[in-house]
Parts: sequence; C-alpha cells; structure tokens
Amino acid sequence: MGCCSSQRHSARKKTYFTTNIRTFYRFGAVLGKGSFGTVKVGYKDGPDGEQVYAIKTINKVRVADKTQMIQEEFEILRKMDHPNIVRFYEMYEDDMFIYFVMEHCKGGNLLERVLSKGSFDENKACVVMRKLFSAIAYLHSQGVMHRDLKPENILLSNEKDDAEIKIIDFGLSKKLKESDKDRKKQLQRKQSQVGTPLYVAPEVVTGVYNQKCDDWAVGCIMYIVLCSEPPFFSEHLKELLQKIQFKPLAFPQEEWKDISQDCKKIVQGLLQKDPEKRLTCSEALNSDWAKKAYRKPLEIKINQKQGNIPQSNDCTPVNTSNIKGLKRYAKSKQFKREVLRILINQLNDKQIDKLSQKFKELDKDEDGFITPQELSQIMAKLGFETTKNEIEQLIRNMNPEEQQALQIKYSQFLAATLDLKQYLNKERLWSLFRYFDVQDKKYITKEDVQYALKREGREEMASDKILSDLMIHDGKMTYKDFCQLMHDDMESDQFFEYFERLHASPEKHRSISKT
Repeated sequence: MGCCSSQRHSARKKTYFTTNIRTFYRFGAVLGKGSFGTVKVGYKDGPDGEQVYAIKTINKVRVADKTQMIQEEFEILRKMDHPNIVRFYEMYEDDMFIYFVMEHCKGGNLLERVLSKGSFDENKACVVMRKLFSAIAYLHSQGVMHRDLKPENILLSNEKDDAEIKIIDFGLSKKLKESDKDRKKQLQRKQSQVGTPLYVAPEVVTGVYNQKCDDWAVGCIMYIVLCSEPPFFSEHLKELLQKIQFKPLAFPQEEWKDISQDCKKIVQGLLQKDPEKRLTCSEALNSDWAKKAYRKPLEIKINQKQGNIPQSNDCTPVNTSNIKGLKRYAKSKQFKREVLRILINQLNDKQIDKLSQKFKELDKDEDGFITPQELSQIMAKLGFETTKNEIEQLIRNMNPEEQQALQIKYSQFLAATLDLKQYLNKERLWSLFRYFDVQDKKYITKEDVQYALKREGREEMASDKILSDLMIHDGKMTYKDFCQLMHDDMESDQFFEYFERLHASPEKHRSISKT
C-alpha cells in the first residue's frame, strides 16, 4: 500500500471476533509487508485436505490513530462479491493484532508477471483488461473507490497464463458519499492525497477528485501491460507529478507498433487528464475493443429422448440442473443458505472456476450481477416456460433482506448451483457442522451461529429467521438434524435411510478440523 500523504480521523473502536485465531489456522511464510503489518500464509485442515489462505496481520499499535481506516477497509472487503475481487472470509482480534483471513492467490501479482514474461500481446491484454474493467465498474456501482490501484495490487489466482485476476488491498479505499441518488453524478470533493505516485491521477495531486481517479489508474495499468513501461515516469516525485499533470501522453513507435488504434483509443480515454472527459471502466467494458476478448459460447444440445427440451452436456457452461438449483435455493431455509455460502469458501480454485464460468456466461453485461433479463434469456434457451413476474419473484426469494434488488449476486449463484450430491459427502457435512460446533458439543445453538457469523463480520445476519431454523430439541440442532436440513429435498423416510447408509461409522470423521 502506497501513499503520497494521508489524513484520517479516529473513530469509535470496532470490536472484532476475539477467539484465538490459532485455534483455527496455522501460520506460514510471510507473503508481503506493509506499513501496518504483514500478510502471511495461513493453513487449516478441510474435507479435501489442507486449505491455504492469506492472512493480513495488522499491528494495533501502528494503527492506534487509524481505527476508522481499518474499520472502513473491513466494511468494504466483507461486502465485495465479484469474481475478480479477492474473497474475504473471517476476521479476528487479539491484544496485539487484527487479522483478516482472505483468499490466497498463488500466481503472484500482475507486475511480476509482466516483468517475468514481458508485455502482453493485445489479445491477452484484452482478456485481462476486460476483467479489470468489470471489477472496477462493479466497485464504483457499489459506491466504493479503491484509490490505490496498481499492478502490484492485482494478483493472479495461479501460475497459468489464463489465471483469474483478483484485486486486493482495500486499505486506502473509501465509500463514496452520495451527493444525489445517482453515483455517476458524484461531485468532486476535497480528499486526502493518497495512492502510489506512478498511478495517481492529475486531480489527486490537487486533492480534489472522485472515483474517476481509479479509471486513470486502470489506464496506467493497461499501458504497462501492453508495453512494460509506465505512461509517465521520473525518479523525482515533484517531476513525476508535473509530468502526470501536464505532459501529453505518448505511444513510442517501437513499443506500440503492433497495437491497434482501437486499443490506443481506450488507453487515451482512460488517461484523459480532465476527469470530466475521462473514459470510465464501465464505458471501456462496453467498447468494441473489450468485446473482442474471447468468451466461451453457450452451447445447447437437444436431447432427442425428451423432445424439444434443450439439455446441456457436461461441457455446457449452464444447464437445466443449474436453473433448478436456483429454484431450490430460493425455497431453502436461510440457515441452509448460510451453510452453502461457507461450503463455497471451502472449495479450491478449480472447483470455484467451474461455477464461476457459469456465472459469467449468464452475466452478459459483466456488471457482477445476474438480472431478470439475463436469467430469462438463458431459461428460454433451456426450455423453461416462465413469466417475467415468476422470474422476478424467484430473485426476490433469493434476496429476502433486499427486496428492491432484483439481482442475483455472485456468491448466491455459486451456492445455488453447487452439485450437492457431489459436495455434501460425510466428510464435508462433518466439516460444515464443526464450523459452528467449535467446542465439539455435538449440537449447535443460536449462540454458536452468532459466533460463527461474528467471525465473518456478519453478525447482523443472525436474524430471527436464521436462528428460528435451529429451534429443534430445545434450541439444539444435532448433527443428524443438521444433515436433514441440508437434504431438505428428501422425504423423512428417504433421508433416514440415506443418513444411516452414509454414516455407518461416523466416529472416524469426528477428527475433521473444527472449521
């Protein structure tokens, strides 16, 4: 995390989950260091073997006068829900440190990738930039500006050439204060001068800026990805800032000879010095150049045995079972939805990628949500006869707390389209149960659920509806009750037969990690 200067005001101290983090995680090597702490590898045992995380460790002494900054980072992180933004899992606190447990990306950062393999050709750059445009457009739609975008803060999920990108480090991020109901019409306001100098927008130097400073930073990143050099450079800060403010953008012939004019126009638009004329990431995402990036087509295969009802084969990104999964999810109890969300957090990159590709196939405009129109189109192609009102009601049922938001979120889609027959095996069920039963009582109470949600910083989600699902046997949910809830599509007799068959010798599975 870099900055020119920073001005923050102290605020009421936020109390995080205080159980010892080492009860759940083992710490490994240091991944990186910053002004306020370090990021370390974290390990814990899971149903599929050892799971790896990135744990940001914040020294409380160093941030004693910056509690508002830490709280704002936490509030932003926990609400982000996009395929190209790092996933946040849990937070803890002890006498010395605050800990943020997040997704681990083992592919290094974007700058390292460019320096080790050279600049990207235009087609590869197009794929990467489209994902970045989508993520930043999503951030801004949620009223957040990152304020420290740079290649070092864009990680790659793995070492492969087609690895997903993940935006990290929201330490300088800020929630936009709406001057009116339309965030696109944000008025510029006096702000702190923050960011890494190479990537700060001209208006940041004056301290009067809004979310368009992120669009400028994305332009700088795009420039580097295409030619391995920053658009403006000097070893002296004062000279660098003058160049950013006043020097015209240039495309040296040798480095840019193979780059199309359409691509250059996007770079020029993002690096427009006047923020009022600057291209936004949302506009760049919808440009003809960005739309050239390769996207797997949706293939529908007609099953002759079932007449005209389209059926998808194993290679089809979206199939009829996924739509049925959305319908089941909409009808399921809220506690089950919470458990499925935890299950998603236990999956590895390969398992997540399969589900993520399906989400992206439906999210045609790549805004980070599935709308009624997008869902309607795919359901029609798959042979579902559903009215507009029925689709809207389906989405409302998936969002009981947000009735006005007719959108399916990324994590909701992943949880709803899981193949439960595949993932709800006995090891996974024990692991999910023990996520709540950390004291090995062999039952779950309302307090256990509240503590689990507090670990995730989501204690406000412990609503009466969720907690009422636990009102079994004097407020205690046994492991068998838990399994029956997770298999609520089965009749009682069918479930009891299935349970006895699946858990003939459950004792040997009780050594599964508590989380």
